[in-house]
Amino acid sequence: MNVVESFEELYNYASPSDKEMVYMRGYLNDEDGGGGFFIFDAKSSLEPFYQSNTPNARNPKSPYASFEAMLKIGYNANYDGMVCKSKTNPNGKWTRQWDRGKLNLRWFGARPSGSDASPAVNAALQYAQFDIAIRQRDGKGKYVNPPKFNPPIHTFNNRAYTRPGKTIFIPSGRYYFHTFISTIYYGVVFEGEGNMGTSAHGTRLLIFHRYNDFNFANPNNPKESILPQNNDKGAFFRYVANGSNNAGGGLKNLTVDVPLLFIPEEEKNNPKYINAYDANIVSLLSTETSCVDKNGYKTDCPAVAKWTAENIVFTLNARAKRAIFMESCQKGSGLRWRIRDTTLINCWFAGASIHGETVFAKQSSGLHVIGGFFASGLGAVNRKDRNLPPERVKPGIFLDDCANTHLTGVDLTHGEIYIHKKSRFINIACRFGKLLIYDGPEKEHIDLQVSKRYVLNPRKLPDYLDRKNAPSGYICFNNAQEIEDDATWLHNSLNS
Repeated sequence: MNVVESFEELYNYASPSDKEMVYMRGYLNDEDGGGGFFIFDAKSSLEPFYQSNTPNARNPKSPYASFEAMLKIGYNANYDGMVCKSKTNPNGKWTRQWDRGKLNLRWFGARPSGSDASPAVNAALQYAQFDIAIRQRDGKGKYVNPPKFNPPIHTFNNRAYTRPGKTIFIPSGRYYFHTFISTIYYGVVFEGEGNMGTSAHGTRLLIFHRYNDFNFANPNNPKESILPQNNDKGAFFRYVANGSNNAGGGLKNLTVDVPLLFIPEEEKNNPKYINAYDANIVSLLSTETSCVDKNGYKTDCPAVAKWTAENIVFTLNARAKRAIFMESCQKGSGLRWRIRDTTLINCWFAGASIHGETVFAKQSSGLHVIGGFFASGLGAVNRKDRNLPPERVKPGIFLDDCANTHLTGVDLTHGEIYIHKKSRFINIACRFGKLLIYDGPEKEHIDLQVSKRYVLNPRKLPDYLDRKNAPSGYICFNNAQEIEDDATWLHNSLNS
Protein backbone atom coordinates (compact mmCIF):
# COMPACT_ATOMS: atom_id res chain seq x y z
CA MET A 1 0.00 0.00 0.00
CA ASN A 2 1.33 3.39 -0.99
CA VAL A 3 1.52 6.42 1.31
CA VAL A 4 0.98 10.05 0.30
CA GLU A 5 1.67 13.18 2.33
CA SER A 6 -1.43 15.29 1.67
CA PHE A 7 -4.63 15.77 -0.30
CA GLU A 8 -2.71 17.64 -2.96
CA GLU A 9 -0.41 14.67 -3.42
CA LEU A 10 -3.41 12.33 -3.47
CA TYR A 11 -5.04 14.49 -6.15
CA ASN A 12 -1.88 14.26 -8.27
CA TYR A 13 -1.39 10.52 -7.64
CA ALA A 14 -0.30 8.90 -10.90
CA SER A 15 -2.70 6.52 -12.65
CA PRO A 16 -4.80 5.17 -9.76
CA SER A 17 -6.49 1.82 -10.39
CA ASP A 18 -9.99 0.81 -9.33
CA LYS A 19 -10.20 -0.28 -5.66
CA GLU A 20 -6.62 0.81 -4.96
CA MET A 21 -6.06 1.86 -1.34
CA VAL A 22 -3.70 4.64 -0.24
CA TYR A 23 -2.89 5.99 3.20
CA MET A 24 -2.80 9.80 3.37
CA ARG A 25 -0.78 11.26 6.27
CA GLY A 26 -2.60 14.62 6.61
CA TYR A 27 -4.72 17.29 4.97
CA LEU A 28 -1.66 19.45 4.30
CA ASN A 29 1.02 17.42 6.09
CA ASP A 30 1.46 14.66 8.64
CA GLU A 31 1.08 17.05 11.59
CA ASP A 32 -2.45 18.39 11.04
CA GLY A 33 -4.55 15.30 11.89
CA GLY A 34 -6.38 15.17 8.58
CA GLY A 35 -5.05 11.85 7.35
CA GLY A 36 -6.73 8.50 6.74
CA PHE A 37 -7.28 5.63 4.32
CA PHE A 38 -8.71 6.31 0.85
CA ILE A 39 -9.90 3.89 -1.82
CA PHE A 40 -10.17 4.85 -5.47
CA ASP A 41 -13.57 4.26 -7.11
CA ALA A 42 -13.19 4.44 -10.87
CA LYS A 43 -16.97 4.89 -11.37
CA SER A 44 -17.76 7.27 -8.52
CA SER A 45 -19.96 10.26 -9.34
CA LEU A 46 -19.36 11.98 -5.99
CA GLU A 47 -18.11 15.54 -6.06
CA PRO A 48 -16.31 17.42 -3.29
CA PHE A 49 -18.38 20.08 -1.56
CA TYR A 50 -16.81 23.43 -2.30
CA GLN A 51 -18.08 27.00 -2.44
CA SER A 52 -15.79 30.01 -2.51
CA ASN A 53 -18.33 32.80 -2.02
CA THR A 54 -17.72 35.43 0.64
CA PRO A 55 -20.70 36.56 2.75
CA ASN A 56 -20.49 40.27 2.07
CA ALA A 57 -23.13 42.88 2.88
CA ARG A 58 -26.67 41.55 2.49
CA ASN A 59 -30.23 41.92 3.72
CA PRO A 60 -30.74 40.16 7.08
CA LYS A 61 -34.32 39.25 6.11
CA SER A 62 -33.30 37.26 3.06
CA PRO A 63 -34.41 33.62 2.98
CA TYR A 64 -32.12 30.97 4.37
CA ALA A 65 -31.57 29.52 0.94
CA SER A 66 -30.03 32.78 -0.20
CA PHE A 67 -27.92 32.93 2.92
CA GLU A 68 -26.55 29.43 2.42
CA ALA A 69 -25.49 30.39 -1.09
CA MET A 70 -23.19 33.03 0.39
CA LEU A 71 -21.17 30.70 2.60
CA LYS A 72 -17.66 29.40 2.12
CA ILE A 73 -17.57 25.59 2.00
CA GLY A 74 -14.22 23.83 2.07
CA TYR A 75 -10.81 25.15 1.09
CA ASN A 76 -10.23 23.48 -2.27
CA ALA A 77 -12.38 22.57 -5.25
CA ASN A 78 -10.54 19.26 -5.75
CA TYR A 79 -11.14 17.78 -2.27
CA ASP A 80 -13.30 18.40 0.77
CA GLY A 81 -11.99 15.97 3.40
CA MET A 82 -14.10 12.97 2.39
CA VAL A 83 -13.86 12.96 -1.42
CA CYS A 84 -10.86 13.77 -3.59
CA LYS A 85 -10.75 14.07 -7.35
CA SER A 86 -7.98 12.53 -9.44
CA LYS A 87 -5.99 14.71 -11.81
CA THR A 88 -4.78 11.69 -13.78
CA ASN A 89 -8.10 9.81 -13.86
CA PRO A 90 -10.96 12.35 -13.94
CA ASN A 91 -13.64 9.63 -14.19
CA GLY A 92 -13.09 8.37 -10.62
CA LYS A 93 -12.77 9.67 -7.08
CA TRP A 94 -10.84 8.87 -3.93
CA THR A 95 -13.20 8.32 -0.99
CA ARG A 96 -12.30 8.26 2.68
CA GLN A 97 -12.95 4.98 4.48
CA TRP A 98 -15.38 6.05 7.19
CA ASP A 99 -17.29 3.88 9.64
CA ARG A 100 -20.06 6.53 9.91
CA GLY A 101 -18.94 7.43 13.40
CA LYS A 102 -17.77 10.88 14.36
CA LEU A 103 -16.56 13.27 11.71
CA ASN A 104 -13.21 14.78 12.66
CA LEU A 105 -13.00 18.50 11.83
CA ARG A 106 -9.27 18.10 11.10
CA TRP A 107 -10.22 15.88 8.14
CA PHE A 108 -11.71 18.96 6.47
CA GLY A 109 -8.65 21.18 6.89
CA ALA A 110 -9.41 22.97 10.17
CA ARG A 111 -6.26 23.85 12.07
CA PRO A 112 -5.81 25.61 15.43
CA SER A 113 -3.53 28.16 13.82
CA GLY A 114 -5.59 31.31 13.48
CA SER A 115 -6.93 30.59 10.00
CA ASP A 116 -10.69 30.64 9.45
CA ALA A 117 -12.22 27.28 10.42
CA SER A 118 -15.71 28.14 9.12
CA PRO A 119 -15.20 26.56 5.65
CA ALA A 120 -14.12 23.31 7.33
CA VAL A 121 -17.25 23.24 9.52
CA ASN A 122 -19.46 24.00 6.54
CA ALA A 123 -17.92 21.11 4.62
CA ALA A 124 -18.31 18.75 7.59
CA LEU A 125 -21.96 19.77 7.94
CA GLN A 126 -22.63 18.61 4.39
CA TYR A 127 -21.85 15.06 5.53
CA ALA A 128 -23.47 15.41 8.95
CA GLN A 129 -26.95 16.41 7.84
CA PHE A 130 -27.63 15.99 4.14
CA ASP A 131 -29.06 12.50 4.17
CA ILE A 132 -32.73 12.68 5.10
CA ALA A 133 -35.03 13.55 2.21
CA ILE A 134 -38.33 15.24 3.14
CA ARG A 135 -41.26 14.77 0.80
CA GLN A 136 -42.75 18.14 -0.07
CA ARG A 137 -46.36 19.20 0.52
CA ASP A 138 -48.46 21.84 -1.18
CA GLY A 139 -50.21 24.77 0.54
CA LYS A 140 -53.08 22.48 1.62
CA GLY A 141 -50.81 19.98 3.27
CA LYS A 142 -51.07 17.32 0.55
CA TYR A 143 -48.06 15.63 -0.97
CA VAL A 144 -47.16 17.03 -4.38
CA ASN A 145 -47.13 14.71 -7.40
CA PRO A 146 -44.89 13.68 -8.91
CA PRO A 147 -43.07 13.36 -5.56
CA LYS A 148 -40.46 15.98 -4.77
CA PHE A 149 -37.90 15.70 -2.02
CA ASN A 150 -35.77 18.26 -0.30
CA PRO A 151 -32.88 17.82 0.00
CA PRO A 152 -32.28 15.23 -2.72
CA ILE A 153 -31.22 11.79 -1.60
CA HIS A 154 -27.41 11.52 -1.45
CA THR A 155 -25.08 8.59 -1.05
CA PHE A 156 -21.53 8.14 0.18
CA ASN A 157 -19.43 5.03 -0.43
CA ASN A 158 -22.39 3.65 -2.41
CA ARG A 159 -24.68 3.64 0.61
CA ALA A 160 -27.59 5.90 1.39
CA TYR A 161 -27.40 7.69 4.71
CA THR A 162 -29.91 6.34 7.20
CA ARG A 163 -29.78 8.68 10.17
CA PRO A 164 -29.58 12.45 10.52
CA GLY A 165 -27.51 14.28 13.04
CA LYS A 166 -23.96 13.10 13.43
CA THR A 167 -21.17 14.22 15.72
CA ILE A 168 -18.49 16.58 14.45
CA PHE A 169 -15.49 16.00 16.70
CA ILE A 170 -13.16 18.97 17.21
CA PRO A 171 -9.77 17.97 18.67
CA SER A 172 -8.14 20.14 21.30
CA GLY A 173 -6.82 23.52 20.24
CA ARG A 174 -7.94 27.09 19.53
CA TYR A 175 -10.05 27.36 16.37
CA TYR A 176 -10.81 30.77 14.91
CA PHE A 177 -14.00 31.65 13.04
CA HIS A 178 -14.05 34.75 10.86
CA THR A 179 -17.14 33.93 8.77
CA PHE A 180 -20.44 32.14 9.24
CA ILE A 181 -21.28 28.47 9.45
CA SER A 182 -24.27 26.87 7.80
CA THR A 183 -27.72 26.63 9.33
CA ILE A 184 -28.13 23.32 11.18
CA TYR A 185 -31.32 21.52 10.20
CA TYR A 186 -30.61 18.16 11.78
CA GLY A 187 -29.41 17.20 15.23
CA VAL A 188 -25.68 17.69 14.80
CA VAL A 189 -23.46 17.53 17.89
CA PHE A 190 -20.23 19.54 18.09
CA GLU A 191 -17.97 17.73 20.53
CA GLY A 192 -14.57 18.87 21.83
CA GLU A 193 -11.98 17.44 24.19
CA GLY A 194 -12.86 19.56 27.21
CA ASN A 195 -13.56 23.18 28.05
CA MET A 196 -11.14 25.66 29.53
CA GLY A 197 -12.80 25.30 32.91
CA THR A 198 -12.02 21.58 33.18
CA SER A 199 -9.10 20.97 30.83
CA ALA A 200 -5.84 22.81 30.24
CA HIS A 201 -5.70 21.39 26.73
CA GLY A 202 -9.34 21.49 25.70
CA THR A 203 -11.17 22.72 22.61
CA ARG A 204 -11.83 26.41 22.25
CA LEU A 205 -13.86 28.06 19.49
CA LEU A 206 -13.14 31.77 19.09
CA ILE A 207 -15.76 33.68 17.11
CA PHE A 208 -14.17 36.79 15.67
CA HIS A 209 -16.75 37.57 13.05
CA ARG A 210 -18.28 41.04 13.20
CA TYR A 211 -21.95 40.42 12.48
CA ASN A 212 -22.92 44.05 11.97
CA ASP A 213 -19.82 45.21 10.16
CA PHE A 214 -19.17 48.93 10.28
CA ASN A 215 -17.46 50.86 7.54
CA PHE A 216 -14.65 52.59 9.38
CA ALA A 217 -13.65 54.51 6.26
CA ASN A 218 -17.14 56.00 6.08
CA PRO A 219 -18.94 55.76 9.46
CA ASN A 220 -22.05 57.44 8.07
CA ASN A 221 -22.56 54.58 5.66
CA PRO A 222 -22.28 51.35 7.69
CA LYS A 223 -22.45 48.04 5.92
CA GLU A 224 -25.66 46.03 6.07
CA SER A 225 -26.04 43.15 8.47
CA ILE A 226 -25.16 39.78 7.00
CA LEU A 227 -27.25 37.77 9.43
CA PRO A 228 -29.58 35.11 8.05
CA GLN A 229 -32.22 36.19 10.58
CA ASN A 230 -32.94 39.51 12.16
CA ASN A 231 -30.43 40.43 14.83
CA ASP A 232 -32.62 39.26 17.69
CA LYS A 233 -32.70 35.64 16.47
CA GLY A 234 -29.46 35.42 14.54
CA ALA A 235 -26.62 33.35 15.97
CA PHE A 236 -23.39 31.59 15.12
CA PHE A 237 -24.94 28.16 15.81
CA ARG A 238 -28.46 28.21 14.33
CA TYR A 239 -30.47 25.02 14.96
CA VAL A 240 -33.63 25.47 12.90
CA ALA A 241 -36.51 22.99 12.70
CA ASN A 242 -37.73 21.90 9.30
CA GLY A 243 -40.02 19.18 8.00
CA SER A 244 -37.96 16.39 9.52
CA ASN A 245 -38.13 17.67 13.12
CA ASN A 246 -34.70 18.67 14.35
CA ALA A 247 -34.24 16.06 17.08
CA GLY A 248 -31.02 15.78 19.05
CA GLY A 249 -27.90 17.82 18.53
CA GLY A 250 -26.00 20.21 20.72
CA LEU A 251 -22.59 21.19 22.05
CA LYS A 252 -20.34 19.09 24.28
CA ASN A 253 -17.01 19.50 26.09
CA LEU A 254 -15.76 22.75 24.63
CA THR A 255 -15.46 26.49 25.14
CA VAL A 256 -17.20 29.03 22.91
CA ASP A 257 -15.54 32.41 23.23
CA VAL A 258 -16.55 35.73 21.66
CA PRO A 259 -13.41 37.86 22.07
CA LEU A 260 -13.39 41.62 21.81
CA LEU A 261 -12.63 42.64 18.28
CA PHE A 262 -9.92 45.14 17.52
CA ILE A 263 -11.34 48.64 17.27
CA PRO A 264 -9.21 51.45 15.82
CA GLU A 265 -8.01 53.93 18.42
CA GLU A 266 -10.04 56.78 16.97
CA GLU A 267 -13.26 54.77 17.34
CA LYS A 268 -12.85 53.50 20.89
CA ASN A 269 -14.85 56.32 22.44
CA ASN A 270 -17.61 56.19 19.86
CA PRO A 271 -20.60 54.27 21.30
CA LYS A 272 -21.61 53.41 17.76
CA TYR A 273 -18.82 50.82 17.66
CA ILE A 274 -19.21 49.27 21.09
CA ASN A 275 -21.26 46.19 20.22
CA ALA A 276 -18.94 44.58 17.74
CA TYR A 277 -20.61 41.16 17.98
CA ASP A 278 -24.32 41.71 17.46
CA ALA A 279 -25.84 38.22 17.63
CA ASN A 280 -26.53 35.27 19.90
CA ILE A 281 -24.05 32.42 20.23
CA VAL A 282 -26.77 29.75 19.88
CA SER A 283 -30.31 30.01 18.52
CA LEU A 284 -32.91 27.24 18.61
CA LEU A 285 -35.75 28.20 16.29
CA SER A 286 -38.98 26.56 15.24
CA THR A 287 -40.38 28.93 12.67
CA GLU A 288 -40.75 26.96 9.44
CA THR A 289 -43.60 24.77 8.29
CA SER A 290 -44.68 22.62 5.38
CA CYS A 291 -48.38 23.34 5.85
CA VAL A 292 -50.25 26.56 6.62
CA ASP A 293 -54.05 26.80 6.96
CA LYS A 294 -56.25 29.41 5.30
CA ASN A 295 -55.76 31.79 8.21
CA GLY A 296 -52.00 31.61 7.93
CA TYR A 297 -51.57 29.51 11.06
CA LYS A 298 -48.97 26.78 11.15
CA THR A 299 -50.64 23.38 11.30
CA ASP A 300 -47.64 21.12 10.81
CA CYS A 301 -44.89 22.96 12.62
CA PRO A 302 -41.77 20.87 13.36
CA ALA A 303 -39.79 21.10 16.56
CA VAL A 304 -36.24 21.43 17.80
CA ALA A 305 -36.18 18.68 20.41
CA LYS A 306 -33.69 17.07 22.79
CA TRP A 307 -30.93 19.63 22.18
CA THR A 308 -28.21 19.47 24.86
CA ALA A 309 -25.29 21.65 25.92
CA GLU A 310 -23.01 19.68 28.23
CA ASN A 311 -19.82 20.92 29.91
CA ILE A 312 -19.69 24.11 27.87
CA VAL A 313 -18.06 27.41 28.84
CA PHE A 314 -19.61 30.43 27.12
CA THR A 315 -17.58 33.63 27.40
CA LEU A 316 -19.22 36.78 26.04
CA ASN A 317 -16.29 39.19 26.10
CA ALA A 318 -17.61 41.10 23.10
CA ARG A 319 -21.07 41.18 24.68
CA ALA A 320 -23.08 39.05 22.30
CA LYS A 321 -26.86 39.38 22.32
CA ARG A 322 -27.22 36.28 24.48
CA ALA A 323 -25.51 32.96 24.97
CA ILE A 324 -28.63 30.91 24.08
CA PHE A 325 -31.86 32.08 22.45
CA MET A 326 -34.80 29.72 21.88
CA GLU A 327 -38.19 30.55 20.43
CA SER A 328 -41.12 28.56 19.08
CA CYS A 329 -43.65 29.66 16.51
CA GLN A 330 -46.44 31.76 17.97
CA LYS A 331 -49.46 31.16 15.76
CA GLY A 332 -51.89 28.30 15.70
CA SER A 333 -53.61 26.23 18.35
CA GLY A 334 -51.49 23.76 20.29
CA LEU A 335 -48.24 24.61 18.46
CA ARG A 336 -46.63 26.92 20.97
CA TRP A 337 -44.03 24.75 22.68
CA ARG A 338 -42.01 23.52 19.72
CA ILE A 339 -38.64 23.98 21.42
CA ARG A 340 -38.80 20.86 23.58
CA ASP A 341 -36.70 18.89 26.04
CA THR A 342 -33.57 21.03 25.93
CA THR A 343 -30.92 20.52 28.61
CA LEU A 344 -27.99 22.58 29.87
CA ILE A 345 -25.69 20.42 31.99
CA ASN A 346 -22.78 21.96 33.90
CA CYS A 347 -22.52 24.96 31.61
CA TRP A 348 -20.60 28.05 32.66
CA PHE A 349 -21.63 31.47 31.42
CA ALA A 350 -19.26 34.42 31.77
CA GLY A 351 -19.46 37.99 30.55
CA ALA A 352 -22.29 40.47 30.21
CA SER A 353 -24.62 40.06 27.25
CA ILE A 354 -26.12 42.99 25.36
CA HIS A 355 -29.67 42.13 26.35
CA GLY A 356 -28.82 41.18 29.90
CA GLU A 357 -30.39 37.74 29.68
CA THR A 358 -27.90 34.95 29.20
CA VAL A 359 -30.50 32.30 28.34
CA PHE A 360 -33.75 33.48 26.74
CA ALA A 361 -36.57 30.96 26.28
CA LYS A 362 -39.88 31.82 24.65
CA GLN A 363 -42.61 29.19 24.37
CA SER A 364 -40.21 26.43 25.31
CA SER A 365 -41.24 23.20 26.99
CA GLY A 366 -38.99 20.97 29.05
CA LEU A 367 -35.99 23.24 29.62
CA HIS A 368 -33.67 21.69 32.21
CA VAL A 369 -30.72 23.66 33.58
CA ILE A 370 -28.67 21.32 35.77
CA GLY A 371 -25.59 22.57 37.60
CA GLY A 372 -23.26 25.12 36.14
CA PHE A 373 -22.62 28.77 36.90
CA PHE A 374 -23.94 32.09 35.59
CA ALA A 375 -21.33 34.81 36.13
CA SER A 376 -22.70 38.07 37.48
CA GLY A 377 -21.28 40.35 34.84
CA LEU A 378 -20.56 42.96 37.52
CA GLY A 379 -17.07 43.46 36.14
CA ALA A 380 -18.30 44.85 32.82
CA VAL A 381 -17.05 48.38 32.24
CA ASN A 382 -19.32 51.25 31.27
CA ARG A 383 -17.63 52.35 28.08
CA LYS A 384 -19.40 55.70 27.93
CA ASP A 385 -18.17 56.70 31.37
CA ARG A 386 -15.89 54.41 33.36
CA ASN A 387 -17.02 56.11 36.58
CA LEU A 388 -20.62 55.03 36.08
CA PRO A 389 -22.00 51.60 37.01
CA PRO A 390 -21.70 48.84 34.40
CA GLU A 391 -24.26 49.00 31.64
CA ARG A 392 -25.34 45.36 31.88
CA VAL A 393 -25.52 43.76 35.30
CA LYS A 394 -28.27 41.15 35.07
CA PRO A 395 -27.13 38.01 33.29
CA GLY A 396 -29.60 35.28 34.01
CA ILE A 397 -32.57 33.36 32.66
CA PHE A 398 -35.67 34.84 31.00
CA LEU A 399 -38.72 32.56 30.67
CA ASP A 400 -41.64 33.73 28.53
CA ASP A 401 -44.67 31.45 28.25
CA CYS A 402 -42.62 28.35 29.11
CA ALA A 403 -43.71 25.02 30.52
CA ASN A 404 -42.03 22.20 32.47
CA THR A 405 -38.91 24.18 33.32
CA HIS A 406 -36.51 22.91 35.98
CA LEU A 407 -33.57 24.92 37.34
CA THR A 408 -31.64 22.52 39.55
CA GLY A 409 -28.37 23.17 41.33
CA VAL A 410 -27.30 25.99 39.05
CA ASP A 411 -25.49 28.93 40.65
CA LEU A 412 -27.28 32.20 39.84
CA THR A 413 -26.23 33.88 43.07
CA HIS A 414 -25.68 37.24 41.36
CA GLY A 415 -28.07 36.66 38.48
CA GLU A 416 -31.75 37.21 37.89
CA ILE A 417 -34.53 34.85 36.93
CA TYR A 418 -37.36 36.49 34.99
CA ILE A 419 -40.70 34.70 34.71
CA HIS A 420 -42.73 36.66 32.19
CA LYS A 421 -46.49 36.40 31.72
CA LYS A 422 -47.57 32.76 31.49
CA SER A 423 -45.77 29.84 33.07
CA ARG A 424 -46.63 26.18 33.55
CA PHE A 425 -44.91 23.88 36.04
CA ILE A 426 -41.79 25.93 36.76
CA ASN A 427 -39.57 24.41 39.44
CA ILE A 428 -36.73 26.56 40.82
CA ALA A 429 -34.34 24.68 43.10
CA CYS A 430 -31.13 26.69 42.87
CA ARG A 431 -29.34 29.73 44.18
CA PHE A 432 -30.25 33.03 42.58
CA GLY A 433 -29.89 36.71 43.31
CA LYS A 434 -33.30 37.98 42.25
CA LEU A 435 -36.56 36.44 41.16
CA LEU A 436 -38.80 38.70 39.10
CA ILE A 437 -42.29 37.36 38.47
CA TYR A 438 -44.70 39.03 36.12
CA ASP A 439 -47.83 40.23 37.93
CA GLY A 440 -49.56 42.18 35.19
CA PRO A 441 -52.90 41.63 33.45
CA GLU A 442 -51.65 38.73 31.33
CA LYS A 443 -50.39 36.78 34.34
CA GLU A 444 -51.16 33.07 34.21
CA HIS A 445 -48.82 31.08 36.43
CA ILE A 446 -49.72 27.48 37.19
CA ASP A 447 -47.74 25.41 39.70
CA LEU A 448 -44.77 27.71 40.07
CA GLN A 449 -42.57 26.13 42.73
CA VAL A 450 -39.57 27.81 44.40
CA SER A 451 -37.44 25.82 46.82
CA LYS A 452 -36.96 27.62 50.14
CA ARG A 453 -34.13 25.38 51.28
CA TYR A 454 -31.59 27.34 49.29
CA VAL A 455 -30.19 30.52 50.79
CA LEU A 456 -30.52 33.12 48.10
CA ASN A 457 -28.19 36.06 47.70
CA PRO A 458 -27.56 36.96 51.36
CA ARG A 459 -25.58 40.14 50.93
CA LYS A 460 -26.62 43.69 50.28
CA LEU A 461 -25.70 44.74 46.77
CA PRO A 462 -24.77 48.32 45.89
CA ASP A 463 -27.77 50.62 45.56
CA TYR A 464 -27.51 50.79 41.79
CA LEU A 465 -27.78 46.99 41.60
CA ASP A 466 -30.37 46.35 44.29
CA ARG A 467 -33.67 47.08 42.58
CA LYS A 468 -35.74 48.79 45.24
CA ASN A 469 -38.60 48.97 42.80
CA ALA A 470 -39.26 46.04 40.52
CA PRO A 471 -39.62 46.65 36.78
CA SER A 472 -43.12 47.66 35.76
CA GLY A 473 -45.53 44.76 36.05
CA TYR A 474 -43.20 42.56 38.14
CA ILE A 475 -42.87 41.55 41.73
CA CYS A 476 -39.24 41.24 42.79
CA PHE A 477 -37.92 38.83 45.42
CA ASN A 478 -34.35 39.47 46.60
CA ASN A 479 -33.99 36.64 49.10
CA ALA A 480 -35.70 33.63 50.60
CA GLN A 481 -37.31 35.60 53.41
CA GLU A 482 -39.17 37.84 50.99
CA ILE A 483 -40.68 34.76 49.35
CA GLU A 484 -41.67 33.37 52.76
CA ASP A 485 -43.27 36.68 53.75
CA ASP A 486 -45.28 37.08 50.55
CA ALA A 487 -48.89 36.43 51.54
CA THR A 488 -50.47 36.80 48.13
CA TRP A 489 -48.18 34.56 46.06
CA LEU A 490 -48.63 34.68 42.35
CA HIS A 491 -49.56 31.30 41.05
CA ASN A 492 -52.50 28.96 41.06
CA SER A 493 -52.02 25.30 41.83
CA LEU A 494 -53.86 22.77 39.72
CA ASN A 495 -55.24 21.42 43.00
CA SER A 496 -56.67 24.74 44.12
